[in-house]
Amino acid sequence: GEVKARKMDMLSKVLDIKSISMKETHATVLSAPQASDSVPPSQPDQGESPWFIQANHVDLEDMDISIGNTGEQEKDPGGAGINLAGLEMKLKDFLMDQDQTGLKLSRLSFQLDNGFALKNMQAEVDSHQGSTRLNLDLETDLSKLSLEGSAQQSILSLAREPGEIQHANLALRKTSISLKDIYPFLQSEEASPVISALADRPLVVSGDLEMKRSVLSLSEVSVSQGRNFLLFLEGKVADPFVFSRTSGEMDLSVSRVDTGWMKDLLKKMGIGADIPSQSSLTLEGHVSKSISSSEFDLRLRSDLGNVTGNGFVEFGTDSFSVRALFENVWLGEALDREDLGAFSGSAEISGQGFAAEDFQSNLSLQVDSLWFRNYKYTQALIEGRIQAGEYNFHLLANDPFLSGDLKASLIQDDSA
Repeated sequence: GEVKARKMDMLSKVLDIKSISMKETHATVLSAPQASDSVPPSQPDQGESPWFIQANHVDLEDMDISIGNTGEQEKDPGGAGINLAGLEMKLKDFLMDQDQTGLKLSRLSFQLDNGFALKNMQAEVDSHQGSTRLNLDLETDLSKLSLEGSAQQSILSLAREPGEIQHANLALRKTSISLKDIYPFLQSEEASPVISALADRPLVVSGDLEMKRSVLSLSEVSVSQGRNFLLFLEGKVADPFVFSRTSGEMDLSVSRVDTGWMKDLLKKMGIGADIPSQSSLTLEGHVSKSISSSEFDLRLRSDLGNVTGNGFVEFGTDSFSVRALFENVWLGEALDREDLGAFSGSAEISGQGFAAEDFQSNLSLQVDSLWFRNYKYTQALIEGRIQAGEYNFHLLANDPFLSGDLKASLIQDDSA
């Protein structure tokens, strides 16, 4: 190999490389392990000069690089640290100093000893104090990522204070992400059942993101997975990097849902609900306000009927309220009961407490119509109050075949 340098001065923090050319080379980078009781390094002085790093015409081919510390290397020479095999890099230009960052990378590929392989990456970065442009294309055996971005700040400023972004844009195009690419980095031998289900096929992602004065806007953001589902998001989020202040509003839509895939996912999540097969299932909604205090509107449409709901959840006071409207919902097919037919009506529940011992609520169920054993019952109202260990209900019915006024109370007996 060959390395040509214009200037290399570690004391003055200057690394200026004219060219690097290496082929079929093995390199080992070792650092001394830090003692557990060592004193953390002090922060650099404000007046301390930054690094100046520049490199041109870097060409690496079929290289193996091992990175670790001296203690690990002595215990296990072949298995310590990070090991990159078959590294290939074609770098035209790289520049980084206090005022600017630039990168022109036409190829980067390697394989880690944990099984992960980067097939190819291309990137261009041009960043100054008041401007940053980014183009990135990345490909593994299972995933492809293509994004374009720009900002009215330097890339170093973006990295230091992401919450202070004044104006930035990011566009995702022709992006397909497989969760199987994270398997080599998981601590356990097997991925969680949920990740396994979501990793069944790559996720196709597209959309535009704009950050302007701490407000993140999502435009035509979509996530799909073959014929399993299509998720669509559009809205605005204020202060996304400060969780306690995060607020906004978001429209969402979930369509093209494969109910067979969804049943398998729910089972892997420990939810044993048996969902009937359906040819169409669509969920639309709107969520607003903050994470700690949210308001929502949801609309579920399927072969089994339509459900519309709205309400709020207030985590600060542990309170909630939900109202739902049911339109010709086929309970018999949903609950696998041949004696039940279609149901239309409404329900409302409000209260507070999310733990079983603190839960208390008022509920109201209005039955406009319910088919049961080939008869259509109408005009029934069930009201109730539920709290820990005590249940009170009131039934009012005004159907020709069922008319009455009934009250019932159930109190849990805690005695052995």
